[in-house]
Amino acid sequence: MNCNFLIAATLAFASLVGFTHAADGTFSFTVLEIPDIQRGAGLAVVMRTPSGKTWLYDTGTAHPERLSSDGWLANFNAGRDVVAPLLKKQGVTVIDGVFISHAHYDHFGGLLWLKDHFDINKLIDCGYIFRSGNEDDYRGTNKSELDHYNLVRDEFKARGAHITATAGEMLNLDSDLKIEVIAPPKSYFKDPKVNTRQKNDTPSHFLVNANSLALRIQFGDIVFLLPGDIQTEDIEASLMPFVDKTKLKCHILVAPGHGIHPIPQAFREATHPEVSIASVFPRYAKGIKSTVTLKALGAKTYVTGLHGTVQVVTDGKTYQVTTERDDTNKPTITDRVPLWPGKAPVGDGKFEECSKELEVFLPPAGKANGAAIVLCPGGGYIRHVTEKEGYPIAQWLNEHGIACVILEYRLPSLRHQVPLLDAQRAIRLTRANAAAWKIDPQRIGILGFSAGGHVASTALTHFNAGDAANADPIERLSCRPDFGWLVYPVVTMGEFTHTGSKNELIGENSTAELLRLYSNELQVADNTPPVFLAHAIDDKAVPIENSRQFVAAMQKHQRPVELLELPSGGHGLNGCKGPLWEQWNAAALVWSAKQKIIPAP
Repeated sequence: MNCNFLIAATLAFASLVGFTHAADGTFSFTVLEIPDIQRGAGLAVVMRTPSGKTWLYDTGTAHPERLSSDGWLANFNAGRDVVAPLLKKQGVTVIDGVFISHAHYDHFGGLLWLKDHFDINKLIDCGYIFRSGNEDDYRGTNKSELDHYNLVRDEFKARGAHITATAGEMLNLDSDLKIEVIAPPKSYFKDPKVNTRQKNDTPSHFLVNANSLALRIQFGDIVFLLPGDIQTEDIEASLMPFVDKTKLKCHILVAPGHGIHPIPQAFREATHPEVSIASVFPRYAKGIKSTVTLKALGAKTYVTGLHGTVQVVTDGKTYQVTTERDDTNKPTITDRVPLWPGKAPVGDGKFEECSKELEVFLPPAGKANGAAIVLCPGGGYIRHVTEKEGYPIAQWLNEHGIACVILEYRLPSLRHQVPLLDAQRAIRLTRANAAAWKIDPQRIGILGFSAGGHVASTALTHFNAGDAANADPIERLSCRPDFGWLVYPVVTMGEFTHTGSKNELIGENSTAELLRLYSNELQVADNTPPVFLAHAIDDKAVPIENSRQFVAAMQKHQRPVELLELPSGGHGLNGCKGPLWEQWNAAALVWSAKQKIIPAP
């Protein structure tokens, strides 16, 4: 591959504002970040040509959910919430064509919304239809999603707007681009290779992936390769024996299968990309197989879950890669502190081994104002979404002079005391290190998102002054937070609870005593610390009544409280970024200044 092509320095942007239409005479290729709030990793690529045409390769994830207020699981559709905002920013009203790699919701789900809100001139796919009379072939893949895509295809066929494309075809759709179909063949890849598969990988999953529409797109001298979701076994046994290897050589590779699977050596050597881009969530991104193997070839690798949206702009001779954020989205850790000294309590006098650490992020000395926040990311009490609700927040807090201590609390698995014990310990440790970290021990707050908001609201309503007789000096300190921020929090275990979080914490058939104990609106007292809350009115995962009930309880006890009710954004406020996210950020700072927690802005 010619090494004279320029790879420009990566730039960081706070939002999609930076990803406007490329300059005249250039081609832009944008791989959008799909938030981690549904099933499937998702892929959505937006391509803009010099003549102003717009092409999409896949449209991101969306799962229909009839019980949801807007018809989508978790009130999210990537077409509406991720793709459309970029198109509108670029002034796009007509989509010239949508290439769909294969019929899984995390690749065509966004189309279900886009087709009703944009004019789409063409739908291009390989025409593959998976058929089986064996229900076991559908395990792990929703049969209805395959049928659903067939219905969408039929809609476009009915108006003469569907194109079936298979290997060897040149698609003369745009005079600016050379678009060649690399796979699948007209006869499709059929070998199920059952003996090589994991038990939960069924034909309706891997055969649909194997028959992804794979494209080679060339603009000037620059080549982009989009192989779809084809998996390791099918690259080795089906694609490589079939394809002309010279057609695989590229400058920019969208990693097959989101980069999760190992990439065979023959494919790596044939493609030999200078840049690889994997569309995958942060929780899958650490140790991702494709970036490791492609990096060994010298390719610069980007992962949407770490870098955010990635855009390549080329004039046909050179190209520039721009990312939404740096490669970790993580500020520099100032300190790490063991949460517990080897063994941690689980309640009822029992202990377990624990190696968890607090991650401490301190602001620059010139910015520090003495306030500190213990941060509890959400995750439904089954995981931590720290990449979204942790590191970016720590960075933002530091920019405003506030120290941040990230707590990845132990997950309960019905051990209901565990998250609270960890939160109380984190507050005590922060207080114990106040002098070393140059923070005010009387301005230590707690912030929680979603299930992390339940951890935080529990810490705000269940605290003590410390045990003066305890052998551990940390446990002698107060664990009372001085203030709290709760963002789309789980608060109640009652009618408006988040069922998944409740079941993980206290069980599906919990006692009335536990229901009351962890319904934190019932635990507010005359000494509850001041609290700021932010919640979207249309949050269906964790209804806003959680916050409203907490506010009512605070007002009853005449405690300082403020609730910012946002008009939209659902759970997660549209992916934890954008105007709504910035609105609660600003409101929290203003409220904190009024409470004299931080200086006035």
